[in-house]
Amino acid sequence: MVPETNAGGEIQQSYFKLLFKIMGNNFNRTEVLSQILREMKNHLTPMDAAVYYYEEYEHAFKLIDEDLQKESSIYKSPIFNRSIEKDSLFNAETVLAEGSDSTEMKSLHFTIDNAEEFQFVFSYSDKVPTEAYFEIVKRETSSLLHMISRFYTKKSNSWHCHELFELSKQILTANDMTTILTELSHVLRKNYTDISYCFLLSQDVEVSPALPVESLDYNQESLNSLSTKAFLTGELQIENMPEIKTTYIYAPLKGKQGIYGVLEINVPLVVYYPKMEKQFLVELTNLAGKAIEAATMFQRSKHQVSDLTLINKTSHLLNSNLDLLEIVSLVKSQILSTCQAAEIGFITINEGGQEVLSGSSTFFHTVDGRIFMNHLLERTNRCTEPLFCGDILEQDEIISDRFRSVMAFPVMKGGKVLGIVIVLHQESYRFTFDQFKLIQAIIFHSALAMANTILKDQLKKAVVTDYMTGLFTRNYLEGKVKEHMAKGDQGALILFDIDDFKQINDKYGHYMGDQVITQVADTLSNNIGADNISARWGGEEMAIYAPEMSLEEGCALAEKVSRQVQLVTDPSVTLSSGVSAWVRGDGKEMLTLYLHSDKALYEAKNNGKNQVKKN
Repeated sequence: MVPETNAGGEIQQSYFKLLFKIMGNNFNRTEVLSQILREMKNHLTPMDAAVYYYEEYEHAFKLIDEDLQKESSIYKSPIFNRSIEKDSLFNAETVLAEGSDSTEMKSLHFTIDNAEEFQFVFSYSDKVPTEAYFEIVKRETSSLLHMISRFYTKKSNSWHCHELFELSKQILTANDMTTILTELSHVLRKNYTDISYCFLLSQDVEVSPALPVESLDYNQESLNSLSTKAFLTGELQIENMPEIKTTYIYAPLKGKQGIYGVLEINVPLVVYYPKMEKQFLVELTNLAGKAIEAATMFQRSKHQVSDLTLINKTSHLLNSNLDLLEIVSLVKSQILSTCQAAEIGFITINEGGQEVLSGSSTFFHTVDGRIFMNHLLERTNRCTEPLFCGDILEQDEIISDRFRSVMAFPVMKGGKVLGIVIVLHQESYRFTFDQFKLIQAIIFHSALAMANTILKDQLKKAVVTDYMTGLFTRNYLEGKVKEHMAKGDQGALILFDIDDFKQINDKYGHYMGDQVITQVADTLSNNIGADNISARWGGEEMAIYAPEMSLEEGCALAEKVSRQVQLVTDPSVTLSSGVSAWVRGDGKEMLTLYLHSDKALYEAKNNGKNQVKKN
């Protein structure tokens, strides 16, 4: 130890040499502290010495003797306690471990520019330097620490600025997530060794499978995790886990408008994480967050342009006077181009119940499909809002174990539900919310065309349909007969008359008479076949036109219908029938065909009723 009168100059000289040594070498923080402590020991000649740093997350001063022992051999025995509470005094009682030979202890506290706090402690068993000498050493060491701090801060800031600038050039103009995360990965590997990392993203995005990407959990168990805390608060989180010798760092990927995920870094246990490194990591992830935000907005804009183009194209096609089946086919193709649906159903609602339109998946024609459909229709009647469900099995009402992802869109006009469009998939959470909104927009623009077409079809049917019986009108039937006689080869016209119908009205009343007419009409509809046409001819008279049917075949059909009517009507009634037919080249017209059938019917009525006559 030098005399106190010359101490200041001697210490300054040795510290200047040490400063140039440190500036000329790439020492880490532990090595710098080791060099300073060694120089202080040369001046203060203690029996033992150590350095404590303040760990703000644990609110305590932590001993870094293990790290120093790896770098130097200045320690002979572990005589110091490993952790000292923040508010404790640095004295022999709190610092020296049991069994120490030291009789006295001195400590020097330093706070440097970046708010780092250190305690240098020295133990003695005999002669101790004076307080004045300790003050000289403290003053010169403080000056040295500040100069070293400024040097490293400037050096680190320069390097960090360079890294941030280079990264910004690469990612701020990138419009895809893979490029952004790949470049960020390069910077992490370049600046930090022995680390593993993962990107915890808050949104489902398509990135390269080579990148370590996971979805950020939002379940109840994860609410107290530091990754969730970093995401919710937007602040860096650091967790030391000595039991597994690992430090976990969670840095939010924060943009101007939101937080898009968290960067999770796992490193070997870090006893101290410098503030400048924290700041660099925050700036690094904020830069990445802004790039992700810009890329997300760009991709969203592209999707919106694409969606608007699709909607505009769909609207244009819908305005081209398509019929209902053409509209269904168009909407179905647009849904399939938007999402990979497993089943699509188009259902209309009318007074007679529900109708599954042609173009719907076969599932909706099955028993399970109709149960599923009816459940969604009941829900639509209660709530006219569209349904978007990622997992229908999680709901109380389980209606199918085959399909989990469900979208349902009511087709409405004037507040009235005219139908529903159902989109299904077996996998849970198969459809994205963007897909849901796009399909909703397509169906919204299609709804008016679909509703108008449905109403137009209903109106057309009402014009050509008898209100009471549901059979076609006489005018409609005559028109169809004329059309067929112009292009077909043959056909048969059958006229029916309910026998003694006046007696039904007189005995049971006109209401029952109407019921009998309705029963006869239903029997005609159920027995004429798919290609034949039934109509109410007038009053209690009805007719069937059978395209491509001969006279004898027409008589057989009339006999079949008459027998069935007598069996099912209540009260039971009989029919008189007149049948006529035409073949190409016989010169008959619609009027001639009718007159022949009417004549045959008149003959059946005058010949005892309940019989079939031909002419």
